[in-house]
Amino acid sequence: MGALLGLLALLLWGTGAEGPAKKVLTLEGDLVLGGLFPVHQKGGPAEECGPVNEHRGIQRLEAMLFALDRINRDPRLLPGVRLGAHILDTCSKDTYALEQALDFVRASLSRGADGSRHVCPDGSYATNDDAPTAITGVIGGSYSDVSIQVANLLRLFQIPQISYASTSAKLSDKSRYDYFARTVPPDFFQAKAMAEILRFFNWTYVSTVASEGDYGETGIEAFELEARARNICVATSEKFWEQRFRCSFRRRDCAAHSLRAVPFEQESKIMFVVNAVYAMAHALHNMHRALCPNTTRLCDAMRPVSGRRLYKDFVLNVKFDGNGAGS
Repeated sequence: MGALLGLLALLLWGTGAEGPAKKVLTLEGDLVLGGLFPVHQKGGPAEECGPVNEHRGIQRLEAMLFALDRINRDPRLLPGVRLGAHILDTCSKDTYALEQALDFVRASLSRGADGSRHVCPDGSYATNDDAPTAITGVIGGSYSDVSIQVANLLRLFQIPQISYASTSAKLSDKSRYDYFARTVPPDFFQAKAMAEILRFFNWTYVSTVASEGDYGETGIEAFELEARARNICVATSEKFWEQRFRCSFRRRDCAAHSLRAVPFEQESKIMFVVNAVYAMAHALHNMHRALCPNTTRLCDAMRPVSGRRLYKDFVLNVKFDGNGAGS
């Protein structure tokens, strides 16, 4: 527990004498997974990051660390190969997350997508003095707008990405997000289920409330389409709660008008985080068995890992049960 708290302290670091400290948590490993979590909330006009996001940030980050620890202790999963991590704080903001995610592609900037080194005009190889860590795959992000921005970057370097919470229907477009996968269903299914509940109770006139951003806006659009298809009228969209309680989502004071205060509960996406890490681990395990059949160590065929082959041949075909056992 002490080691975990020490690692989390790195992410909770504020500012130092030389300016803002980079919010990063690093664990060494033979293969390193990137991680994106909203450890902090959005900041105000003068700062990128706000208060600590205990539930969606800290709990989800701890879930990834927990999953990695279980995987590294499991003699049946990637035996002889240790998974490491390079985890970054998105501060719940898409543009900030994109800037942070550049860390994930730095190693690829001196190599081609197939692992070959780039050759400079003078015939020498491109080098990087601080030897950035090669990222095998990325777990995250949380918010859909963050995942959309990051997916557009990672696809250029053929780095697989598995989100545990991004549900925007836009991310289902494989022509644009061809290295993206997720362990949660897209908004379409949620919107359809909500409309079916309304029809079951014979509710024909409703108001909707949506959060600002891609998740809320596209989600509510999908719901309105499903509702109208069932002859359900949508009275107002987004502004009902603000008008009823004279509050503002932008000032974040509408939460005070919740129906009741609830006790602490485990964050709802915890298992989706664990599943995302296990999905990547099982994909790497299956790839290792296929490419390195005679050793428990990494062979030359996986130095570096081909992101394209990992995603196309293994991530999209991975199967495992609720206990993390593959099939």
